[in-house]
Amino acid sequence: MFDLQSSTGEWQQILPAGTFSARDGRPVDAPAWRLDATLAATLIAQFSRRVNAAVVDYEHQTLHAEVNGVPAPAAGWINELQWREGQGLFAKIEWTAKAREMIQAGEYRYLSPVFQYAPGTGDVLTLEMAAVTNYPGLDGMQALAAMRSIHHPTEEHPVDLLKMLIEALGLEPNTTEDDAIAALKKVTADNTGFVAMLTALRQELGAEEGAGLDALKARVATLKSGGTQGGETPDPAKYVSVKVVEDLRAELAALSGQFNSNQLDELVSEGLEDGRLLKAQEQWARDLGKKDIQALKAYLETAQPIAALRSTQTNGVTTQVDDNGLDAEELAVCRSMGIDPEEYAKSKPGYKPAAGSTSDK
Repeated sequence: MFDLQSSTGEWQQILPAGTFSARDGRPVDAPAWRLDATLAATLIAQFSRRVNAAVVDYEHQTLHAEVNGVPAPAAGWINELQWREGQGLFAKIEWTAKAREMIQAGEYRYLSPVFQYAPGTGDVLTLEMAAVTNYPGLDGMQALAAMRSIHHPTEEHPVDLLKMLIEALGLEPNTTEDDAIAALKKVTADNTGFVAMLTALRQELGAEEGAGLDALKARVATLKSGGTQGGETPDPAKYVSVKVVEDLRAELAALSGQFNSNQLDELVSEGLEDGRLLKAQEQWARDLGKKDIQALKAYLETAQPIAALRSTQTNGVTTQVDDNGLDAEELAVCRSMGIDPEEYAKSKPGYKPAAGSTSDK
């Protein structure tokens, strides 16, 4: 048997997809709670703006500490959320050593979320925190997983595949299994320009076809030292100067930056055009894309276009406003958050009540 485990960043289902209710009959002010890709996109965007991580405690003690005076130690911390179509909302949890040990021992099995929702519709709006428990309010959730194992009865010696993958990709030692797999997919994605440049680099260095990065690095070091692999004087008909190599490396770096920048601009433009991104989300989307272009792609793949925004964000069409001075984008935000449009309008600078109405300000 060999284990794939990490000390941080385990993905765990925290809310299901669709409509759902608690064992005790909640919610009492809505037919059921509801979460879909569109609601999740707004929730994730709101969560991404938090400065502090969301706590995962034991048995919701954080909510009771002021009353019972009992400490509320953390079992883990949530730093990232992800929507998985057909499954629900997933949280990336950094477990404490104590919590990991208890989960692996089977002392805690489930996760119980604390969230806000809109009365009447039951639409889930925000995720506040969560707790490990053995009797969650939501039935049917996935069990906790703080360690993953793959059994290989024919292996005589343990093999740490995660460690091998991390070393091969040059990742940080504490990289999680999910992040390592994502990095591998990113490397093996369509990158025709990079492959062509790597092929040209092999030819310029006189390296064998299919030579890997380590071989190319060794080749560069040899050329810089003024010799060849065998120590003989380099043949100018076969080898080039170090300057040519350095120019190629600079060109490769520039190509990589240009490729990512063009791809980011295209993704953001398409998201704004078809309503998958609100105008207020543009800077957030660009910041996310610069940090992790694959994460932005995943978000846009699950985001549902808002038809009302297509005429307000593209082709220079004039934005229409209602009697309260709110445009289609602001009205869409009010609907998703369960906010009264008139109350939202009152909070805006320079608010003036519509003709025939009164203001309590």
